[in-house]
Amino acid sequence: MSKNNTASLLPFVQGRYIENSRWYMGSVMTFLVNSEHTNGSFSITEYLSKPGNEPPAHVHHREDEFFYILEGRIDAYIGKELLSAGQNEGVFFPKFIPHTFRILTPRLRMLIWLSPGGFEGYFRDMSEPARSLDLPTHAANYGEAGRYGSHIAAGKEHGISFLSSEEIRQQMPPLAELLALGD
Repeated sequence: MSKNNTASLLPFVQGRYIENSRWYMGSVMTFLVNSEHTNGSFSITEYLSKPGNEPPAHVHHREDEFFYILEGRIDAYIGKELLSAGQNEGVFFPKFIPHTFRILTPRLRMLIWLSPGGFEGYFRDMSEPARSLDLPTHAANYGEAGRYGSHIAAGKEHGISFLSSEEIRQQMPPLAELLALGD
């Protein structure tokens, strides 16, 4: 089967089930469409989270990313841009452009589309099986000592890199201002 050959794909039904959900950095990630389902073309993951669980600024070197917000609101920092999006809106994050987001509401639920697929492997590698579809109460986050280093190493294996404070200052002025990383 060649990559992106959709003629041999099989129809399927998938939903928000504990069996296809993981607890990742204080969030619940439910893998709705895996890259195996699409011959690597794309993946779709439902993401449930709260403020404080956002990733540090990073760059995808392989995938474009699209967030469709089902519930909540975010500020998306994409290079020199600051975009705000809420329920029933989407944000496109092109590969090679540094980005992150901030959750502005007590709860965020969104769909994450990645193309090509495969990056969901990072989330599987860095998470644990969900014990419920609710947010974990024992949540680790990127600020915890000892956790962030393993994410940097795993990120490199999966085609992403995290930005230093200096890179954020140079490439993401709106985020640098938020973080008070002035010159």
